[in-house]
Amino acid sequence: MRQTFAMIEADGGLPGAVRIAKVAATEVARIDSCIKLGDLAKKTLGQLPFAVYTASAERGTLVAALVQDRVVGYVLYRLSRRRVTLVHLCVATDVRKNGIARALVEYISETHRDRPGVMAKCRQSYGIDQVWLKLGFNQQTEVPGRNRQGLPLVVWWRDHGHPTLMSRQEEPALRACFDMTVLEAIQDPEDRDHIEAAALAGDDLYQQLQLIVTVALRVELTGVQSATRRRQYTDRLDSMVTTRHDLVGSTQTKEELRAMLTAARGVSELPWKDQSLVAGLADCISAGVTVFVTFESADTFFSQVMTHFGVRVMRPLAAIVHLEELARSQDYRPIALSGSDYHKTHVGADNLDDLSGFVDPMTSESAQDLKNAIAGLRAPLYALTGPDDVAMLLYATEVRGPALCVPLIRVRDSAEALTLARQILFALREQCRRAERSLIRILDPLPSPLIKDAATAEGFILADDGHMAAVVIDLCAPMADVEARAVEVLRTLVRDDMPSLRSGMPATAAAEFERAWWPARLLDADIPTYAVSIEARWAAQLFGVPQILTGRPAELALSREHVYYRSLPQIIDAPARVLWYVKKHKGPGKPLFPPGIIGCSLVEESYVADVDELMDSYRHLGVWDRSQVTHVADEGRAQVIRFTDTEIFPNQVTLSRLEALAKQYGQKTVPQAPIKIAPPLFAQILTEGQGLRS
Repeated sequence: MRQTFAMIEADGGLPGAVRIAKVAATEVARIDSCIKLGDLAKKTLGQLPFAVYTASAERGTLVAALVQDRVVGYVLYRLSRRRVTLVHLCVATDVRKNGIARALVEYISETHRDRPGVMAKCRQSYGIDQVWLKLGFNQQTEVPGRNRQGLPLVVWWRDHGHPTLMSRQEEPALRACFDMTVLEAIQDPEDRDHIEAAALAGDDLYQQLQLIVTVALRVELTGVQSATRRRQYTDRLDSMVTTRHDLVGSTQTKEELRAMLTAARGVSELPWKDQSLVAGLADCISAGVTVFVTFESADTFFSQVMTHFGVRVMRPLAAIVHLEELARSQDYRPIALSGSDYHKTHVGADNLDDLSGFVDPMTSESAQDLKNAIAGLRAPLYALTGPDDVAMLLYATEVRGPALCVPLIRVRDSAEALTLARQILFALREQCRRAERSLIRILDPLPSPLIKDAATAEGFILADDGHMAAVVIDLCAPMADVEARAVEVLRTLVRDDMPSLRSGMPATAAAEFERAWWPARLLDADIPTYAVSIEARWAAQLFGVPQILTGRPAELALSREHVYYRSLPQIIDAPARVLWYVKKHKGPGKPLFPPGIIGCSLVEESYVADVDELMDSYRHLGVWDRSQVTHVADEGRAQVIRFTDTEIFPNQVTLSRLEALAKQYGQKTVPQAPIKIAPPLFAQILTEGQGLRS
C-alpha cells in the first residue's frame, strides 16, 4: 500500500494537486517512469542501473511525486543507521518551481525523523547551491570527486535537530576488489555493462565505497596489447589503493581456489580468464577484503568462496544495492584458524623480527623507524599473536592524567585485521573503565589505516588536535547525569557545541550515544530492555560463558558482533538492550551453569526474513546451523537479532536473586519468551551484575 505524505495544491499551471507516495516494487509502470525521468537528467545525476530502482522500491526507498498519476519527480535514497543519503533527487523540467523537490525531501525527512539527518553530494561546478539551501540543507564540507576531471563534491546536510556526536564520524566505507571485466566495462561506454560498472565508480559512492586494486589486476594489465587502452586503464587504477602482495598467503590460497574452481567447472585445466579470476580472488582474500566484484559467472564456486573464505563475490549491481549491509558486516568474517588461538604477549623491539607488515607504504615511515619508535616507548608493548606465532597486532597503553593513552597501535594487513582491531579497541574501553578514566586517546602519529577504520566504527571521534579519541562513561543514570559527565570530557577534545540530551529523543539517536560513550546507559531514554533466554551450550559458544572444554569457534570468539535467531512473532525491534538469561538445565547430566542473567548487549538490527537469506548473511555470527534455524522458522521465515557491545557481568545475577528483584519491582521473572524489563529493574540488575551491590 502506498503511503501518501503530502498534497500540494495545483500552482504554476499544474493540472492538479501533487501527491507524494512511496513506489511499491509491484508498480512497474511507475518505476519505469522514474527511470525515464532520471535518464533525461543523467548528465547531472549520473546514470544508475535500472535494477537499482526496483531494488529501492522493494526496500521502500523510492518515492515519487505524482500529478494525475503522472510521475513528475522522484527521490531515490539509501538508509543507514546514521543518516539518509540522497542518491537521486529529480523533478521534470516542465513542473519545476512548484515546491515538488521540497515536498519529496520533506517526505523522507519526516519518514526518517529518527535519523540524525539527510545527506546529499553535488558537484560544485553545477552551481545550484541556492537550491540546496532552499531545501533546508547546509553545506558541510567539500570532498574530492571520482570524476575524471577531479571536480570537487559539496556535501550538504539537512539536520533533524537531534543531539549527536556523529558529525565527526564517517560511515565505514565498504572495501571491494574487482577484476578486469569490471574495469573494461567502466572504461568502455559501448560495453553492455557500462552503466552498471560506471555506477560503482560514480561520485555518489565516494567515501562509501573504496575500490581496491589487486596485484593480479595490475599484472593482467601488462597483457593489454593497445598502449592507449593500457595507459587509460593505468590512469584509472593509479587513483585507487592497491593491495599489498602477500606472496606466501596468496599462493596458498590460489592453489585452494584453483582446485575448487576446477571441480566446479568440471575441467582439468582452467582457461586464462578463470586463472585471472582465481589470482584476483586470492589477492582479495589475502588482503582481508570481503567483497570481490566481477561480471564472471560461477555460482557454485562463488558460494564455496563465501563458505570457506568469507568473501562475497558479486556483480556491481549487488554491491550497490547492498552497500550498507556489506559495509557493516565487512569487519566480521569466518577466520580459518584450524583451532589455533590468539594470545596476548608482552614484547620488545628485539622480539619482533619483521616490522614491515606494520608500516603503511603510503607514508615515509620505514620498518627501522617503527623499531626505533618501539624502542623509545615508556609503556609496555603487547602483541596479539596468531597462527604460527606471527604477531598480527601491536599496541601499547599507559595512563596519563585523565586519559588512557595509546602511544602505538598497528595491525598487520590480513583477513582478520579489522576484526582484531575492533576487538582491541573495545577491550581498551574496558581497560579504561577499570583504570577509572573516562577518555581514550590514540596518540600514535601513524596508526594503521585499518585502525582508523575500526576506530570510526567503534565510536571514536577526531579531536581538535588531530588524534582519535573515545569517551568512556561508566554510568547507568538519567540522561542529564550522563550528559554532564560526557560534556566535561568532551570539552578537553573539541570546541564544537556540546550535545544536549533530552527526554523523548528518538531511540536510534539515544542508542548512538550509548555506543559512542560505552559503557554508558541512558536510563530514561526510549530504548527498551528485554530479558531473553538462551541455553547454556549456546551461551558458551556465543559469549564464552560458561567455559567449556571444547572452546569457542574462532570466528565467534573474535567477533564483536553476533546474532541470535528466534521464532515468530517478532517481539524485539532495534535499537534495544538485551539481558541474557541462561535457562534452567533440562534433561540428564550435570548442568553447565546455574540459571541467571550473565550479561547485556545492544541490539543493532532485528528483522524477519527467509531462512536462506538469514544464513547467507549471518551464518558466521551465530551458533545455529541452517537446520536449527529452519526448525524454529514459521513457514520458512525466522527473526534474526544482531547485537553488539556485549558486556559479560563479573557477577551472575542468579535466578533466586532475579526472582527477589522482580518481585520487588512487580515484574515477571523467568523469561520463556522475551519480556520487557522496566528501567529501575534494569539498573538494579546492571549494578549487581557489575559487582556494585552494597
